[in-house]
Amino acid sequence: MSDQLISTAVDAVLAFAFPQGCHVCGAAVAKRGDGVACAGCWEEAEAGLLLADRRVCARCGAPGAGACITCAPDDIAVARSTAEFAGAVRAAVLDLKRRPHICTRLATLFADSFRAAAELHDSDVVVPVPLHPSRLAERGHNQAELLATAVGRAAGIPVEPAALARTSLAERRRAGAGRTERATTVRGAFRASRGIVA
Repeated sequence: MSDQLISTAVDAVLAFAFPQGCHVCGAAVAKRGDGVACAGCWEEAEAGLLLADRRVCARCGAPGAGACITCAPDDIAVARSTAEFAGAVRAAVLDLKRRPHICTRLATLFADSFRAAAELHDSDVVVPVPLHPSRLAERGHNQAELLATAVGRAAGIPVEPAALARTSLAERRRAGAGRTERATTVRGAFRASRGIVA
């Protein structure tokens, strides 16, 4: 029996024994690899990917051509996003805050977006955004580190969780916080670790 056939059979048994509704639309989630969103919602998310075949700002990766008005700070050479923070992607990322498991669909999206962004291929290391030690103790894991590990594995480059340290504890982010408010919250909140980051 092939691995694919076994995986399909396990998915069917689990879907029957432990039915789970999609966190986006409520439909049934039929495959473990889809995490908390159904196949239909993942297909919608994949249609909205911000990958290299789309016209994006050459520096910050925002949709559109040329440099955008709200471009990344001057000390950032290039930044890229995987997808809009909506639908299946949003549900999977929010689930990562609760459980230290990255579903196959989300890991694949992050890996594919890295592969598609040629301007990132000279990267030496993947550095996840750290949590403050008290928030890490409360949650038990850092979701950014899980995502960074998926990218690092796909890219064949090391992940350095200790390259940055969180030096201040921000108040819990409120839903709908704007760009300026978020920037203010993290200003001066991180310190580079000597010997790892030049």
